[in-house]
Amino acid sequence: MRTLDKLGLGRLGLAAVAVAAMGFAGAAEAGPVRVGHSTWVGNGPLYIARDKGYFAEEGVEFEDINIGDLKLRFAAAAAGEIDIILTTIDAMVLYLKNGDEYVLLTGADTSAGGDGIVATKDIASIKDLKGKKVAFNEGSTSQFLLDVLLSENGMSEADLVPVNMDPGDAGAALIAGQVDAAVTWEPWLTKAKNSENAHILFDTTNRQDFITDFVMVRKEFLEEHPEDVAGFVKAWYKAVDFYLANPKEAVDIMAQGSGDWLSDPAVFAETMAGVKFYDRARSMEIFGTKEKPGPIVALTQSALDVWKPLGMLQTDVDPMKIISWDYVAAE
Repeated sequence: MRTLDKLGLGRLGLAAVAVAAMGFAGAAEAGPVRVGHSTWVGNGPLYIARDKGYFAEEGVEFEDINIGDLKLRFAAAAAGEIDIILTTIDAMVLYLKNGDEYVLLTGADTSAGGDGIVATKDIASIKDLKGKKVAFNEGSTSQFLLDVLLSENGMSEADLVPVNMDPGDAGAALIAGQVDAAVTWEPWLTKAKNSENAHILFDTTNRQDFITDFVMVRKEFLEEHPEDVAGFVKAWYKAVDFYLANPKEAVDIMAQGSGDWLSDPAVFAETMAGVKFYDRARSMEIFGTKEKPGPIVALTQSALDVWKPLGMLQTDVDPMKIISWDYVAAE
């Protein structure tokens, strides 16, 4: 799916698309909602919301900012140049310096078989990774996935021979016989499955909600433009509903909007097989309510529990301070 949002797969540029300019009588002057993301199928509803006019209906002026490198994306957000970011919780918490600069609003998409570990056929279990060369991208969702699985099997990275690689390169290295296992995504999962010497050791088919992209917003922007934030969430839900009702047309729109390696609708649809979008109902299940939180708190805490022992967090983080329950039920 994405390592810190599929590093290297984005266009590493800024592309602005104004859909409509409709103001709100809010606390601050309305302007474009600048949305930072990478080139990934999970972000496809952005283009449905744009091209079908859902953003315009909600009075949101959508500005599309595609930056594949998450470090650059959060640097732009910290500079006030991006308002909403689509990425995973485990990525987000790495960039918190004060503990609450960003707030989770709703789910975007979840890996449903799109992320996993591929290995040589002599490795039959996670425990068999002991002493093996395992390629994964440090400081990424790939490392998060690996460390959770290792912990569940009474192991840690100290039991492996870690090899730091981008997930795409990691998958290629496994197929080429340069490493014993790799934490990666499609198309490398399928390539391993079809290989004579490799197989899929683990994928997220039966661990949905484990690796999930969320819509998150800068706290400052949320405080100044709550109407824009609510409108964005509503438009997102409309776009997902359109996809569910019109998948073929939706894929064509999303592929064209995404461009780059996803510009072919056939490739987009194939990649979508391992991903599920979050609609309003599913997001509400994940978030629950502030009085009775859903799995969102545990998901956030699991990310903190993985990164803290590795010394990768910049500050202590309270999950309850970076989750908002005010917008997830927007309709």
